[in-house]
Amino acid sequence: MANVAEQTVTVFGESWVSQGLKNLEVASQSPTIVRLKDAFVGKTLVAVVAGPSLDKNIETIKELRGKVVIYSVTHAVQALLKHDIVPDIIAAVDPEELNYHLFNQKVEKSFAVLGITVSQDVWKMPFRGKFVMPVNMAYDSWVFSLFGPTPCLS
Repeated sequence: MANVAEQTVTVFGESWVSQGLKNLEVASQSPTIVRLKDAFVGKTLVAVVAGPSLDKNIETIKELRGKVVIYSVTHAVQALLKHDIVPDIIAAVDPEELNYHLFNQKVEKSFAVLGITVSQDVWKMPFRGKFVMPVNMAYDSWVFSLFGPTPCLS
């Protein structure tokens, strides 16, 4: 029996390569997440993910907006925006179609941290700015190794 990593590559490998190649030009022109290394020194960051605790804590997050950096995964964006909470940073890492989490959402005020292999539709969204990060070791690590540890891939 194959291990989990091998099974994941078997299931997603084709879409990783296909989407990664489609996104390579725009990703290569985007700064890497390394650029954010010192951006939040001395600031509190609240990581928001979808789940039962989000509903329980949404009012607390609402009180914190403007006082902390709100970092959200795509799955939690709709819930935040429903409560007038605009995430400072939205992270998209899943190679599946994620644009439905963000479709018709106001993302112009948020920065995005995107994996090279996320849906091309997500890369086309009008974020305030985009940063690229490696999210799956099988593909992204290979792409990043081609360019080395530079602030931008290009």
